Amino acid sequence: MDNIQMPAIKIVETIVENWD
Repeated sequence: MDNIQMPAIKIVETIVENWD
């Protein structure tokens, strides 16, 4: 995974984890 994409993935994971 590119270092540039890493922060974006973390943002998405945070949204998904708090989706409920």
